[in-house]
Formats: sequence, C-alpha cells, structure tokens
Amino acid sequence: MDEAVPVKHGDVQTLAQGRFFCALCHVEVPNKSTLDEHIKGKKHKHRSQLRSSRFEQEERSVFVGGFKKGVMEEQLTNYFQSFGPVDAVIMDKDKGAYAIVRLADVESVRRVLAAGEHRLDGKHVSVKPREHKDFHCQSNSQRPVIGPTSLEHLRPLLMQQESVDEQMVKLVEVLELQESEKHLRCLLVCLLQEVFCEFFPGCVVSAFGSSMNGFGLRGCDMDLLLDLDACSSFQGRKTETLGKPMKKKEKLTSPEDLEETEREGSKCDEGEDDVVETMDEETEDSRSVDSLLSDMELAGASPAELLELVVTVLRKCVPGVHNVQAVPSARLPVVKFTHRESCVRCDISVNNRLALHNTKFLHFCTDLDERIRPLVYAIRYWAKQKQLAGNPFGGGPLLNNYALTLLLLHFLQRTDPPVLPSLQRLRNLAGKEQCIVDGYNCTFVADTTKVERSKNTDDLRTLLSGFFKFYGDFDFTNMVISLEDGTALPRTSFRGGIGDASHLSLRFSAITIQDPFETFHNVAGNVNERAARRFRQECDAAAKYCRSLQFQRKSAKGKTWGVTRLFTAPSENEASPLGSPADTSTDGDTVIEVPIKAETLHIKGETGMAWDLRPRLFSMLRHGLCEIFTHVLHCECQITSLGEEGKSLQHEASSVTGEEQKSIRFEPHEVPETCAETTSGTKRKQTENDRKNQAKRLRTDISNSATEWYCTVPGAIWLGRRKIKRQLKGKSIGGPAKEAQDGGSMVEEGKLAGGSSSSYIPESLQEEARITERLLVENRSAVRPRLTFVLSLKLSNDEHTGSKAVMCFKPVVDENNHAQDFFHFLSYFLPLQLDKMLGHVSQSAINK
Repeated sequence: MDEAVPVKHGDVQTLAQGRFFCALCHVEVPNKSTLDEHIKGKKHKHRSQLRSSRFEQEERSVFVGGFKKGVMEEQLTNYFQSFGPVDAVIMDKDKGAYAIVRLADVESVRRVLAAGEHRLDGKHVSVKPREHKDFHCQSNSQRPVIGPTSLEHLRPLLMQQESVDEQMVKLVEVLELQESEKHLRCLLVCLLQEVFCEFFPGCVVSAFGSSMNGFGLRGCDMDLLLDLDACSSFQGRKTETLGKPMKKKEKLTSPEDLEETEREGSKCDEGEDDVVETMDEETEDSRSVDSLLSDMELAGASPAELLELVVTVLRKCVPGVHNVQAVPSARLPVVKFTHRESCVRCDISVNNRLALHNTKFLHFCTDLDERIRPLVYAIRYWAKQKQLAGNPFGGGPLLNNYALTLLLLHFLQRTDPPVLPSLQRLRNLAGKEQCIVDGYNCTFVADTTKVERSKNTDDLRTLLSGFFKFYGDFDFTNMVISLEDGTALPRTSFRGGIGDASHLSLRFSAITIQDPFETFHNVAGNVNERAARRFRQECDAAAKYCRSLQFQRKSAKGKTWGVTRLFTAPSENEASPLGSPADTSTDGDTVIEVPIKAETLHIKGETGMAWDLRPRLFSMLRHGLCEIFTHVLHCECQITSLGEEGKSLQHEASSVTGEEQKSIRFEPHEVPETCAETTSGTKRKQTENDRKNQAKRLRTDISNSATEWYCTVPGAIWLGRRKIKRQLKGKSIGGPAKEAQDGGSMVEEGKLAGGSSSSYIPESLQEEARITERLLVENRSAVRPRLTFVLSLKLSNDEHTGSKAVMCFKPVVDENNHAQDFFHFLSYFLPLQLDKMLGHVSQSAINK
C-alpha cells in the first residue's frame, strides 16, 4: 500500500470547473482523482520530502557574518565545535563575508545563540538564527526576469500614454535588451571565440536568435553557434592559463552591506545544493585541467562526440561557466550553460548555420518597416500573458516566439496593400547573388534600399487588431502558413504529410508554419489541437475587444484601456494554460470538436469538404465512433435516433462491412453507397434512381441532423492507462510466451471484442482496446462508476475553419460524480483516436 503523503495547508488550491493547482509542484490538474494520483506520485513526494529536509536544516543552522576576509571553513568549524558537532559550513565564495553553519542538532543551535558574544581571530562576529523562507523549488527552466517586465510594473507606464501606438512603442522601450546587456553579450562571445579557437583552430562562435534579430527581451537566453566548417581537427592541450577564474572588483563591507549579505545568505535555503555542486565541479575541473582530451580529426566525429568536446572545453577552460549540460536528444542538439558573471544562460549548437540566416532575415524585416518591432513585442507579450506561448517548463504544446513572429510576418504579407513582400520577391531582387546553406536556398536581397517601400499606411493599432481578426478566422486545419509566396497554401499541395516516411516531407500539426529556408520543417510542429484551438479562440476574443472604444481610446476616468487590458492574464474562470480541451455549456453538456483534415482522408486538391463528400464522411464518423466506444472503450451503447429505438451500437459498428469499405472512396461527384440498409438491417441492390435520391436526401439532411447514442461506461477506464501501456510494452519484449502467461487477451487472432475484425481498426486503437481490457480485469472488484450519458454527433462546416465533427456529451446517470473526469479524458483521447480511425478507414478503402 502506498505511503500517505502529508499535504501542507496551502499546497492545493481549488480552481474553477473542478480543477486544482498544486502550489508545491506548480502543476494544474483537471479533477480530484488526478490530484490524488499526483500527490501519490514521485514528483510531489520528492518535493515534499525536500521541503521537510530544508526546514529541518534551517532549524539546525545559524547565520554568521562580519568575520575577517580570508577566514577558512576549518576555522569556523573548529570554533563552533565547542557548542556541538558541526555537519557543514557553507561559505559565500564570492564576497567571503558570511557563512551558514549547520550543526548536528537543535540543542547545539540553542547553545550558540545563548552565548552572549562570539569572537573569531579577535574580531566580533554576528551570529543570528537562520531566517526561515518559504519553500520554492523551481524547475531548471524557471529563472528570475530582469527588469520591470511584469504587467504590474508595465500597467502605470502604459496607462500614461495617449494612444495605443504610444503604448506599443513604450512596451518596446521597457522590454528590449539594453545597450549594456548587448555589450556584455558581445564580450561573452569574444571570450568564447578566444577559448574555442585554442582547441578548434579556424572555428567561429556567433550569436543568433533573439539577442541578434531585434526582438530580444531583458534577461533572455543567448543562442550561440559554433561553426566548425573551417576547422578540421580538435587540438587537445594543457590548459594552465585558461582555467583561471575572472578577477572581480573588491567590495567594501559596511554595516548596510552586512544586512544585505544576511538577506543573501538566506538564499542558501534554496541554493545550498547548487553551491555544493558548484564547489565539486570546480574541484574536479582543477584536478583534471591538465589532462584534456587528445588530438582528433573532426571529419568522422559524430554529433554526440562533438557535443562532448564542447562540454569538456566549457567545463574546464572557459572562466565563469557552470551548470554545463548537453542535450543530445533535441531536434538540434545543444549544450546549455550559464555564465556566472553576466548571469546569461546560453545554448550553443554546432554547425547550425541555417539559424544564422533566419536571424538575418528577421532583422532584415525589421529594417524594412519600423512597425514590425512594436507589433512583435506586443503579440509576444500578449501570448505570454495568455499562456499561449513559451513552454516555460521545457518541451510542451505551445507556440514558440519564432513561430509567433512568422505568424505576424505572414499576416503582414496578406494585408491590403501588403506591409511586407513575399520571400520569393526578395529572392528575385537579389539577382544573381545566391546563398545555399546545407542544400537550402537562403537567398534574399541584403540591401533594404532595393526594396520598394510599402504603400500601407495603417497605424499599429489597426495592424494589431487585424492580426487578431486574421487568425481568429484562419483555417489552421487545412492550410499551411508560408512566407515563400506570401499566401497560405492548402496542405494537399504538399508532398508527404501524415504517414509519409520521407525525410523531405513537411510534417503537419494543428498549426503548420513552414520555415522560410528549411522548407520541410514545421516550426509549430509541437502544437497540439487544444493549444491551436485556444490560440484561435483568444485571437477571436482579442479581435472583438479591439473593436471596442475601451481599446481605441484612453479612459478619462483612469480605467484600464488599450493594450493594457489586452494583456490581462486569464482568470480562474477562464481556460487553463493549455486551454480547455472541451467546452462546457451552461446546462452541463460537454462539447468536443474534431477538425476534419483533408490529408487524413487522402483528398487531393481539396481545401474544404465538398457537399458530395459530406454524407460519406458522416457515415465514416459514425462508424469510427462506434468502433471506439464499443470495441476500444467497451461501453454498452444503443442508438436513440436515426434508426429503430433500441438498436445496438455494436450492430451499427458491424453494419459497415468490407464490401462497403471498398466503396468509401473520396472521388468527386461519386454517389455514396453507404447507409443503403433498411431499418431491419437487411440490404437490397440499389438502382440508379435510388442512388440519386439517396445522395440528394443525404446532402440536404444527414449533415444537418444528429445521430445519438445512449452509452454506459463499464468502469473507471480513464484511470491508469499510461501505467498499463508501459506494462504491456514491457511484456511485448518478452515475446508471445510471456504474453500467454498473463492469461491472454480478449483481443486475439485478429478479432476484437464484439466480433469486429481488427483489419478496420488501426494498431494503435487495438493497443488502446487491450489497455481497457486490462483495466477492467484489474478493477473488477472496484465500485462501478454508474455513469450513463447521451452522445450526439453532428457534422458542421465553416468557411474559415473547415469541416469538423461536433460531439455533445450529456450525462444522464452520474451517481458517483465521474462524468466530468470521463469527459475530460475523452476530450484528450477522442480527437486523436478518431483522426487515426478516419485515416485508417480511408487508406484501407484506397488500397482496396
């Protein structure tokens, strides 16, 4: 039985719509059951134990300050051992003005504090109880923001301006990198260039990204490129002169400084482990500084070997560098590190030359039109405040800043008249000058005077409002954003896509943005359907606000106006950071929308869904839902409309036979052959008139009608699916014999529960069916949820967003209050599985 984890008061906060927030782990969960699982998990247990350990260490520690500079740890240890055993002494290595002394027990601390006066080497020292601080366990990606970049600091500055345009210009002044920061980063690049040239003769270290493209924020990371194109070998050597720390200016210690050092000393409750780790790194580096790697040729070196060389040089030879960490699993492998003196976090990659040209292109665009920088800063800050971009905890489903910038540039190409020319136009202006990097065409004119100035005279307020209107109506499902021709392209015009194994295929996602130069890279490939839907919803809401007088005019009564209100973060009553995956109406119904992707259905040359295809598509959607709910989730379902009352869903699922599957071909103007059965389930041969009449009836009725099912959930099939999936994967490694030891499965010999052939269900759904079966077997003794709901299906079409399946879930019986948990699970599970099911059925029909 799992050990109970104590939950401190204030750790868990209750949010709207039954959600919870764990303040200890900075995690938001959708429901109580998920919260219980999180509290029992390793992350919460570890942080809870770490907090208890830190508190216990604080009780056994004292703050010591005011001693002579140069006092060693041994002297402090020898002095305080007269009061009791000393566990550790943590010195301030930068200033040498204070220390934290941790004793073995609380009683020893009491004796230290009871002593009237403490003198060390004839000098009075200050000894105080260690100050208790609130526990904050930040992730590695979290870091303090330099400067007044929070909305609380920005609000009074923005409210003082007279127009929206002035607010956006002021925003740039506050957020942009200061000249001192730019100079410091240039010095750091020079330092790295000097050190790396010692080992990689002819190499070049360059900065790119936000630090160089004109969109940098105060305290932002610095992206670096180590270009080894002109370097053929790595030269290992002794480094007696390179590993020395940079000298610092000496600072006097005044009584005021002593109070400041005491406050800094209290930070050791969070950074104590980091201090010890840094000391260990420095000791290790000093021992091995004379034994660097030997010479080697770089021609045959793998990316992992190159990263290891970079890590070695950074750790042992670059002054002031710490927290060096290689990330070889990233799309572009990097080495992360922090420069201590400048407090700049850096990511250095090897031979990533395309990034330099992306940076030059963005900077070129800012030179073309001065309105671009204020627009980029405003949109990035808006997206950050609305939690639509940034992925603060590492990899995630949100947009990155580069993708947001490309979204803006694409919009500026689509205005009337255009603010920016197409990339193809800029290539033509370059003339015979060509720039080919790693096989990609990075050519564009470098001289801005050769580009005709835009005739667009819209102010910043109008362009910002237009951006939100443009993407609030944009069809992300079927269109690809491309800067090449200055227009959006249908996904069906690209070779490859889903299921294509070619490395030259543009991989589609919920939002697909083609990189300007690396044309087969989707810079928004990480964005999922929920994040894309919420981005479009927030754009639509922002567009509506921008039409109001509250946005356009300064308030005479001092109320929030302009972009200040636009930047207001979502409240508890609004969606979570990733967006609510399913909309909940006022009457308790849950609505899940699934966009229909043309490439999934293998429709070529179509950007939307033609009326001739809608009846066929609706039949496929019904069939897909039948398979998912009966054979994958094992729900007991009955149709309540579009058929005889009481007709089982299992029969409906099996009614689409193999012969009918062959007829589900998406060819324009072909007459549908599905839904030809009578109410008793028997079939008759159709005449030509029957087909014409049926096609006409379906075009006018079926896409605007709804199919409803009455479903009962067999158990808590939404809990523990990931765990079971890991177990099944582990057993599959053991082979069939190991699988047989578990008593087999209901999914075997090509048959699924209910008798449906597995040939019409993709392998991923067969795996989900096995997971459901295992959950039902393991939880057979548990209390049944007693959850029954009505599911209705409609097919809608919008000229902007394209066709989508709209599913409404209405709880009928919910004795144990599990409806919200189950529907939340469906909002994540159903869109992905239904998309796979549609693609599988369509591909099977094409193959046949």
